[in-house]
Amino acid sequence: MTTAALDTETPPRVSVLVPTYRRVARLEQCLEGVARQQPRPDEVLVVHRIDDEETGEFLRGWTARDPVGHRAVAVDTAGIVPALREGIDAAAGDVIAFLDDDAVPRAGWLEEIRRGFAEATVGGVGGRFVDHVDGRERTGHTRRVGRITWYGRVIGRHDRDTEYHGDVEVLPGANMAFRRPLVHMDGRLLHTANGLALANELDACLTVRRLGHRLLFTPEAVVDHYTTSYRDPRLGSRVAGDDIGTSAANYTYTLLKYLPAPRRPAFLLYAFLLGSSMLPGPGRALAELAASPRRAWAMAQRIGPTWRGRATGISMYRTWRREGRPFTAPRHS
Repeated sequence: MTTAALDTETPPRVSVLVPTYRRVARLEQCLEGVARQQPRPDEVLVVHRIDDEETGEFLRGWTARDPVGHRAVAVDTAGIVPALREGIDAAAGDVIAFLDDDAVPRAGWLEEIRRGFAEATVGGVGGRFVDHVDGRERTGHTRRVGRITWYGRVIGRHDRDTEYHGDVEVLPGANMAFRRPLVHMDGRLLHTANGLALANELDACLTVRRLGHRLLFTPEAVVDHYTTSYRDPRLGSRVAGDDIGTSAANYTYTLLKYLPAPRRPAFLLYAFLLGSSMLPGPGRALAELAASPRRAWAMAQRIGPTWRGRATGISMYRTWRREGRPFTAPRHS
């Protein structure tokens, strides 16, 4: 895929895609925020599970109010990736903007997303999300956002206030948009107990970059993200239990796919020995010991599941390599 194949002469038609499952109140707030955008999106698609009867009933009324602009897409397979793939197949826009069902876009969000696609080299645009955890807004400031270090450390920080506006390597899953021909959702990614596939947005973003297109971050495109709580409040982590290994597998698999060969050994060394607070190695726990023994112990308990997940991710990558998966079929691979 080259930039010449993408139409940038006219303003892009935008499809807003919202996957949802049994969160009608949150979904309604999200859709109200989308409806307030000026200009409005060309269409809004909500992907829902067939067995989610409450959401289905709500969507029947919602689509009746605007049969052309409001579209409900039913899926019979559990998990976020199948839902996203169904929604992508149904979307008609030149650009697909992805929102979580618990994210409410602020005024000007869609206008800013559209503006970002004015340059033909830009394949994806995203913005900041403001986390609301247990009813409280999280605050913080950063100068670095959306980066991946040479050894594979992912620096998101899309939830923090920043003046940075420019190219990044990863956008937030709760607030990202891509040109439709570049959208990629990898069906190999593993799902957590609540149906998420952590690292899905990372995989989608790195595909766009591998295909030769830029990712643009703009702090002016803001959504409020009403997440309820952390599953492990000691570490500020949304994964716990068996989901630790699932997440470690996805991140390991995704980064091995896209890092150049000379950088993969450095990534594995970093991942197994240090890692992050969510997916730690022994070095991370030891470094935390002096500052907070309680946090250090919480990290130490995660090392085993993390390492097992890393090993699974390596196996997933080897399978992907054996099958010779190319980067020339960006939508679904």
